[in-house]
Amino acid sequence: SSKDFQLDKRTFINLRWIAFFGQFITINIVRYILDFEFDYLISNIIIFCGVLTNFFLQFKIKQNQLSNYSSTTFLAFDIIQLGALLFLTGGITNPFIFLIIIPSVFSSTYLKLISTLFLTVLTISILILLTFFHADLPGLAVNNIYLGIPDYYLYSIPFGLVLGLLFLVYFGAKFGEEAKKRQEVLNNIQLVMAKEHELLSLGGQAAAAAHSLGTPLSTISLIAKELKEDVKNNEKSKKDIDLLI
Repeated sequence: SSKDFQLDKRTFINLRWIAFFGQFITINIVRYILDFEFDYLISNIIIFCGVLTNFFLQFKIKQNQLSNYSSTTFLAFDIIQLGALLFLTGGITNPFIFLIIIPSVFSSTYLKLISTLFLTVLTISILILLTFFHADLPGLAVNNIYLGIPDYYLYSIPFGLVLGLLFLVYFGAKFGEEAKKRQEVLNNIQLVMAKEHELLSLGGQAAAAAHSLGTPLSTISLIAKELKEDVKNNEKSKKDIDLLI
């Protein structure tokens, strides 16, 4: 039913695999190709934790549709996991910071409003923390001199992200609500058509039964009427034949 707030497990797992694979490729490019220094080992451990949760989701949870609670839990973990990874790699100055708003936007389309509000508040809280607390952006130091970022630019990034998050969550919720209404209408139409099909099937069966019984009943009626003519002087038999007719 479209009233149920659920996520397809297979789709969600595939999206998470893409995310974890992208994280792993990115930090290895930064470390070994760009040759930038950062907490490489801990970053890999954070990604590995995410991979473990995806294995748990794939093999331990048997339902094909994740409930609203389970979906919210895993999306919250994804926000925290990415936040931890961004903390080690520049925080709010990391060019991939915009990815942290995706789970909340995703939630606004498929999950309940309370779940979306929780994930949105969690995302905004992590954005604020990453603004004031984070490791240096890899590659921003030249000759051991850290090239700082102006405060007005630093604070404008989370401000823009929060505005974008609220905007996308609002429209995601509106579009999701409209999609659920359309799905509900489609479900009702399919239910009515199924009932009509059932009635037509029953009508056809009744017609077939009437047709099958038509010939012997007509024969019985004809014979009974002829017997009535033969025994018209026998009142007792006549009543029985009338009843038979």
